[in-house]
Amino acid sequence: KGPREDRPMQISNLNVTIRAGEGYQPTVVFRPADADPVKCPRSMFSLTGGQLTLTGVAMELHIPREVPADNWSLVETWGGEMVRLERCSLTMRNTSDQGSTYHQDVAFFRARSTPDADAVIGVLPTATPLATIELSDCIARGEADFLRIEDMQPVHLTWDNGLLVTTERL
Repeated sequence: KGPREDRPMQISNLNVTIRAGEGYQPTVVFRPADADPVKCPRSMFSLTGGQLTLTGVAMELHIPREVPADNWSLVETWGGEMVRLERCSLTMRNTSDQGSTYHQDVAFFRARSTPDADAVIGVLPTATPLATIELSDCIARGEADFLRIEDMQPVHLTWDNGLLVTTERL
């Protein structure tokens, strides 16, 4: 019955699975309406201390031009989280009139260290990944970097049978 508009979701210390019913592929659209990061977080799924699994779901992030903020992402992880997507499509709508990126620093996935992590300048990154991202049979398209990693830390990314179409970087 058409796309479903939803608000950003924060997942803390939970294992969440969102799965389409047999024969369906629902579309969830996130459309921020406010530039204030308290009223409207910059990430549509923010994962801290848990796991997110999506199966057979289409997700779209529409970033309005009148919202004067950057740093948008579809999925954001905070330190060592697991994200699994199977048979999903991801769409970022962030186009200028010239067909390039309108808002800067937009990403499908963003991996960040936890705020309490011991970040010391000049120290080599730890071997523990900030996030583990696994995709299978997925499509990602739109005007955004595929993966942005904060704090120069390792991330484990596996993508089996996928397609990336973007004007920006992997």
